[in-house]
Amino acid sequence: MQKVILLALIVTGLSACKTNNVDPRIDATNSSDTSTSLVANTALVGFWYIVTDTISSNGGQMYQGVHTDHFIFTRYGNLYIHNGLNQQVDTAIYIFSPPDQVQWTYTYYSENGIESKAHLTAGPYQITGWNTNVLSLTKKFGGAPPMYEQIRLIK
Repeated sequence: MQKVILLALIVTGLSACKTNNVDPRIDATNSSDTSTSLVANTALVGFWYIVTDTISSNGGQMYQGVHTDHFIFTRYGNLYIHNGLNQQVDTAIYIFSPPDQVQWTYTYYSENGIESKAHLTAGPYQITGWNTNVLSLTKKFGGAPPMYEQIRLIK
């Protein structure tokens, strides 16, 4: 009986590995990767919690992350973002350019319940602070005074 249960679990697990459909409205921790090619550099791969997301435009705004806010960089180049600021849920493909840049292209974006599947690029973000447990991403915009966004993440 134990062998039958073990075999059923293995078959279920293997069939789940072939699933390529992603519904970005589902919590990203339960989603499958949408590609099958591994990224060349897996340095960013992991589950990162949002500590703050600071935007200097429009009089300045700092969003303090909550326990459900995260970035998930997968080994297949997928990025899943859940950010309570404007109830953002994003699915993207990311490109890491060592040693210090990352950018992503949204394939799905939802803000305040309004969905978009337009392919929009975010970045490049400079990696301004990084170790195995801390990641800071900064994007500068033109203008006077210069504006920026800084996202601070922890594992």
